[in-house]
Amino acid sequence: MIRRFLVAGFWLMFNSAVNAEDTAPLLYLNVVINDWHTGQTLLVKPQAGGFMLETAPLRTLLPALNLPASDWTDSRQLPLQQIEYQVSTQQLHLRLAESWLPQTRLQQRPPAPTPELTYGEALILNYDLVAEYQTPRQQMLGANLDLNLNYQQSHFRHQQVVLRQQQQTELVRLDTSLSIQDHQQLRSLQLGDFITPASSGGRAYRLAGVQWRRNYSLQPDLITYPLPELNHSLAVPSNTDLFIQGMKTFSADLPPGPFVIASQPMLNGAGVATFVSTDVFGRTQQVEQPFYVADSLLAKGLTDYALSLGWPRLSYGQMQSHYASKPALVAAYRYGQQADRTLGFTFEHFEQLKGFSLEIQQQLGLAGVLGAAVSQSFTGQSFTDQGFADENGAQWRLNYSYLAPGWQVNASHLQRDSNFFDLASYYGAQLLAKRQSQIGLSFHSQFGSAALYLLEQQYAQQPKKRYLNLSYSLAGDRHWSGFLTLNYQTEQRAWNLALSVSYQFDQQLRGSVYASQGDNDFQYLSLHQSRSEVHGWSFAAQQSLTTAANNSQLYGNYRNHVSDSYLSFSNQAGNNRWSGGSRGSLVATAGEWFITEPVSQAFAVVDTQGHAGIDIYNSYRYVATTNERGKALVPHLLANLPNQISIDPLQLPLDSQISNFQQQVTPAGVTGIHLQFDINQQRTLLLKIYMPGGAYAPLGSQLFAGGQHISSVGWDGEVMLAATYANSTLKLTLPDGQHCALQLPAPPVERGFVPVQCIAK
Repeated sequence: MIRRFLVAGFWLMFNSAVNAEDTAPLLYLNVVINDWHTGQTLLVKPQAGGFMLETAPLRTLLPALNLPASDWTDSRQLPLQQIEYQVSTQQLHLRLAESWLPQTRLQQRPPAPTPELTYGEALILNYDLVAEYQTPRQQMLGANLDLNLNYQQSHFRHQQVVLRQQQQTELVRLDTSLSIQDHQQLRSLQLGDFITPASSGGRAYRLAGVQWRRNYSLQPDLITYPLPELNHSLAVPSNTDLFIQGMKTFSADLPPGPFVIASQPMLNGAGVATFVSTDVFGRTQQVEQPFYVADSLLAKGLTDYALSLGWPRLSYGQMQSHYASKPALVAAYRYGQQADRTLGFTFEHFEQLKGFSLEIQQQLGLAGVLGAAVSQSFTGQSFTDQGFADENGAQWRLNYSYLAPGWQVNASHLQRDSNFFDLASYYGAQLLAKRQSQIGLSFHSQFGSAALYLLEQQYAQQPKKRYLNLSYSLAGDRHWSGFLTLNYQTEQRAWNLALSVSYQFDQQLRGSVYASQGDNDFQYLSLHQSRSEVHGWSFAAQQSLTTAANNSQLYGNYRNHVSDSYLSFSNQAGNNRWSGGSRGSLVATAGEWFITEPVSQAFAVVDTQGHAGIDIYNSYRYVATTNERGKALVPHLLANLPNQISIDPLQLPLDSQISNFQQQVTPAGVTGIHLQFDINQQRTLLLKIYMPGGAYAPLGSQLFAGGQHISSVGWDGEVMLAATYANSTLKLTLPDGQHCALQLPAPPVERGFVPVQCIAK
């Protein structure tokens, strides 16, 4: 009997529990994970010993969990450290290990939107004129002319040198080229003279022909090297600050769990990132993470290439410049295979020469960058005493670099066969070093900067040559600085020790003493007076202190908005030499001609619509004043980067109205752009208001039209109104609350203040 009663009781308890579970209410609860309020709601069904959680939104909140494919997930099957339902706040609190929390990916410095480029048309002639006279009766006249023509995305350039000496005139053409820029795709097409890009396995060459290449300089603010990703993890929600080398660069409130910051540190080489996290209870955690940035690498997926076809330049800068009779082909390609690895390939072909090189640059974690290049030349020619012999040659090169705050090291070793040729040595019949090793080491601290440089070279059938350079510099305070250097050539045992000490007497005057001892003894004293502003005079004087020779030199320079000119005199061992020169530019753009200082970057012609004497500012720095036509040429703009150009609105007439006194422009390349400020001339009424007794209307009195405040009275009863209020009646409210009426006249023919008397109401 008792047995049957117990069985029946257990059945009733089980049946009631099942029915209770089936009839449990559905709850929509706000989810809090590790004290982080997610802002998300989750459908929850309570059950004995746990909860049934809706799977789909839970998978979104915690993607790292291995959730079932069904609509509901049993909380007892999850790796939860704690689950709690708070009835008062209608929240479901979950606590998990950090490894199960979702990763937050942040951008420390979001990429700025690409600014809209401004294209222009301009004709620029840069000139550099030189005149020199030296006793006895030696004179020289010279001119370096640089002609530039910009039209939209095209740029034509021609450089010419003219020399007149010893009754002869010589013309030397330097470069002539036409380039077409594609700022969207970052590519350039150049026709005429150009220089091929140099790789770690080869050299750069001057050719004349056609070149098609990637051109990242068209977007200077584009970061092409890989950026380190900084990782950290939080157990609870915290305010996290990121410091790079002690400088705060990022701050945000972050949820618990791991996070990654795609960093853009303002340095190259080794550095330390410091995370400082503070939770809601004020507890602070500080974690340091080292990193290394290598700007010589390409970011993953980026490519850099150049395809050049042209005739090699044989005597650049000489009187009889000419080219090879046959063209050469040079192709170069680099690819960022991984964030820490960049691969490269170069191919050269000229007459019988065919050469290629393979290169790799590998970042060694935090230990710097190692590079290697292997080159091979086919059907090359070895240069011997008997002439040229058909052979093949090889070259290999290793280089290593490491840069850290306070010190850096660079080392390289190159070795080649005696019969290895590249393009320059092939058509120039130049001997190349058989072996070359160099190492550089430098230190920087508050005690100064020191550097060591070693170079070892060996040519075929010649002994090794070793060179040593030691240098040390120190800036004591803002007044004085010093520099010491030692050069030594081991084989010939030739050495030279030089010391230089400078003292800054004030902001403009600086004095220096220089002395060298060794194979070339020399001492001199110099004084330099710099300009107090961008434009003006500067002077320099130098006097030797050696008794063997009396060398003196005087130099003066004057710079203004039009030109940069100089005049100098020197006496060396009794020979006098006078020289002088002037540099400047002739610019034609936007229908105007300008004579200005040398133009080497982009520029703008600012138009204030006929308002003369208006000051122009570039990034809030004064640069020019508009002429009598209301125009001014603003040089030294940054090409392909935003520039902030503004005018002084206080210098405009009172009746002028301007909606925007500053504009941001991005010149497309080294060109000239037209920048107009819209200034509207308003017809105005200039009034001088008198009270019935003849006194001026009190300062601060208010003018109303139709119940709306339109202006306030200034000193001596003066006020300016729009001409639309002519022939109308206004209300004047005095500071003491009294009122009177004004009957305004029609606008006068002549400019000036019109007297108006207030009529008491």
